Amino acid sequence: MRAGAAVSPGAVPGAELDFGDDRSGDHAARLGPAHRVPVPHRSSAGDVGAIPPYRRGSRGASDARRRAGGRGRGVTLTNVRKPIASAVIVGGGAVALCAALALKRALPKAEIQLVERGNAETGIADSVLLVHPPAMRLLDLIGLDEAGLVRAGLASHTLGDRFTGWTKAPFIVPVAEEEPVAMGIPISLIERMRTGRRDPATGSAAIALAEAGKFDPDSLHRTDAGDAIGYALHLDTAGFTALLRRFAEQAGVIFTGDTDSLAEADLRLECAGCGTVLQDARSEDWGGEISDGEMLLWDVAAAPSLLNEYAARDWGWQSTLPGPRTTRHVAVFDPKRGVPSTPRDARKLAFATGRLERPLEDRRVALGDAAAVPGPLGGFGFTLAAMHLALLLDFMPGSEPHPLIEREYNRRAALISDEIRDFVAALHVHSQHAGAFWKRLRKHGAVGELMQVTRRFARSGRLPPREVDAIADASWTRALDALVEAGPGYDALALSVPLQRADEVLEARRNAVAKLLRSQTDYDNWLTEERGR
Repeated sequence: MRAGAAVSPGAVPGAELDFGDDRSGDHAARLGPAHRVPVPHRSSAGDVGAIPPYRRGSRGASDARRRAGGRGRGVTLTNVRKPIASAVIVGGGAVALCAALALKRALPKAEIQLVERGNAETGIADSVLLVHPPAMRLLDLIGLDEAGLVRAGLASHTLGDRFTGWTKAPFIVPVAEEEPVAMGIPISLIERMRTGRRDPATGSAAIALAEAGKFDPDSLHRTDAGDAIGYALHLDTAGFTALLRRFAEQAGVIFTGDTDSLAEADLRLECAGCGTVLQDARSEDWGGEISDGEMLLWDVAAAPSLLNEYAARDWGWQSTLPGPRTTRHVAVFDPKRGVPSTPRDARKLAFATGRLERPLEDRRVALGDAAAVPGPLGGFGFTLAAMHLALLLDFMPGSEPHPLIEREYNRRAALISDEIRDFVAALHVHSQHAGAFWKRLRKHGAVGELMQVTRRFARSGRLPPREVDAIADASWTRALDALVEAGPGYDALALSVPLQRADEVLEARRNAVAKLLRSQTDYDNWLTEERGR
């Protein structure tokens, strides 16, 4: 597997981690061009995103004095933001452990404490550990390597989600993929113009691979069709959480049950949300477009798979999420509209969807369920927490509150949260299932940004420009194509392509997908071989 070099967490020797990969190349976590993230500035002090201070004699200070006409000689401009000397993280699951480990690596001299509250799977974000492409940077932040996780049996790959019962026919939403274009027109529009339908095997190589059960990340980049595919990592909840805890202890994170240190810390991270955002802060309620309710979780032994399965029911929906060691089942329901039949040992969690208006406020930062709850559909909770954590490290607030940093962090965090909310809401309000659970959501309908996205797509088959790419264009396109009825003139641009040229484009695409399928091995075989290294 091509992967970047592993980085040891804190002061832990690299030999102890045994998560390195000496093979060259970096496939950027299969992000694709649309999801490559620039490396943030790292100061000599080790804090990510810190503002470098002006020093005596520096060009910045000299220029400032010169612009002031020579006044203020002997005055040195300094960075008034004091670095963080201590941070306390509250929580007991993967989100809290990732935050503690990432902070310790970014601030090796700071005292990082983790106040354990709740069990390892208290919230939604801690219970389904799916890392989508925009959040793959998390592995770098905590010093882990994708190849090492796969070989240790702690991670497997996911190419898409299959939805059954949402419409008359099942449909698959790929995790991420760049759609090919011809003459500036997406190939899916050309296909609809020529055939009257969209064949996923033609337009989406990711869907073709997922249905065939073939996937080899090592050779994916060797064809154009394969190089455009992105994937998610499904992490084993128990094993990955235990690994994080061990690495955090080795890196010097202090584990405690004492809350007295909360008031004294320079920064406090709240990661102990349990299906709801913090109750003592202003928040937005998403319950009208993403149903609140209860969820049941249980695991069964099963082989990994490239596809997650979601099935709509009268009472809600149920998912099958194959992981590296076990398959996690999730059933979401409204008790007023029915209760699913599940094993007796299934764990129950009530949740209310929404987000904080200000996840960063004063010295308090909320992450995971404490900051935003988009619900369990699609498994975006952990990804959202990882993206917020990366954003926090980019800004790296000082030991004292800074209103400009606070405002900009909250603005960007809201953009990420709202994009995921809109996508999950689209799967709720546009479902065609006749059950009572869905009728209420359908009656509410799309609002705000989602309404604009839906209308634009219905008219043109294209997505409007978005400020963030928390959800891949391919995911949006496939979901809306299945759920939203196209309006008049939908294929107007495609009609401008000469028929002969359109047929040539479609034939070339079919051949490219077929070539990719032949080049890939069965995923089960690849995974077995990789784990045996």
